[in-house]
Amino acid sequence: MPIDCDSIAVGDAMPVFVIRPTLRHAVMYAAAMWEFQRIHYDDTYAREQEGLPGAVVQGPVLGNYLTQAIAAWTGPAGTLKHLEWRNHGLVAFGDDIRCEGAVIFTGRNAESGETGSVQVGCTLEMFNQRNEKVVSATATVEIRAAGAAGLGARST
Repeated sequence: MPIDCDSIAVGDAMPVFVIRPTLRHAVMYAAAMWEFQRIHYDDTYAREQEGLPGAVVQGPVLGNYLTQAIAAWTGPAGTLKHLEWRNHGLVAFGDDIRCEGAVIFTGRNAESGETGSVQVGCTLEMFNQRNEKVVSATATVEIRAAGAAGLGARST
């Protein structure tokens, strides 16, 4: 069911988003960014040379998971306008990561009038399967009303 920008209220919870980071995610990121640090794909090296519990997920990949959680919530009506996050701990491949969020502000876009869009601010947190917070974030999303011009389109 499409998100209804007119019914979003402060305190609303975003749907919980769950993902399990895989080595494939790390390899895709590394290939795209030319960032091949061994701690992100070599368990033995990460443990024996760097003192880590094993290979760990790249921090920017966690930011990508946040964008996936937001997109899963808003669908095509949403456009991410701003995202900031802080990594609090390491995430290992195979961890189950749970992202939770809540609406902290809403406001009509001045140019859009009553039928255009609403700006929504959110806080998000990611936890591992041991319920340890590994990421905290804030985001601003523009959500277009159903039937508004450009629904599903991204402006450039």
